[in-house]
Amino acid sequence: MGEAAPKPIKTVRFTRTVKAPRQLVWDVWTKPEHLSQWYSPNGFTVEGVQSDPRPGGIFKLIMVPKGGGGFWSVGRYLEVDPPRRVVMRAGGETSEGFMMFEVVNTAEFEEQGDSTIIHVTSDVMGVYDAAVGEMAMNGMETGWKQTLDRLEAEIARAAKKRGAKP
Repeated sequence: MGEAAPKPIKTVRFTRTVKAPRQLVWDVWTKPEHLSQWYSPNGFTVEGVQSDPRPGGIFKLIMVPKGGGGFWSVGRYLEVDPPRRVVMRAGGETSEGFMMFEVVNTAEFEEQGDSTIIHVTSDVMGVYDAAVGEMAMNGMETGWKQTLDRLEAEIARAAKKRGAKP
């Protein structure tokens, strides 16, 4: 008999509908030049983005707060089905390489007319630094809401740049 998959410590789910074609939403979700514009909550900038959206491909960036410092979000893509679904395992890492927590983020993109419905699930799989993990878990809902607001703004910017209607 196979081993049961580990259960998440915490799960948050969000659904957003954006007025943009699914391929554009996929590009904004996976390409470094777009990720650097949105993949963090308010008050952070995103630097050093690496994104290779294929199974086993690397995902890496640093979230830098206004006061400086910051932490790396590093991981690997687990499942990639463009432009429908992407699953990534990532975690917050200190500058010394210590993993503070680990999550599995799943994003599914459903085409509906001239819009795309984005379904996001974030499963916390491990917490290895109690203080940071507690802060991250307590702020997950707010952090994801702000991050998805920034995603919507980047989709609108990218659509305008491509000459599409946002």
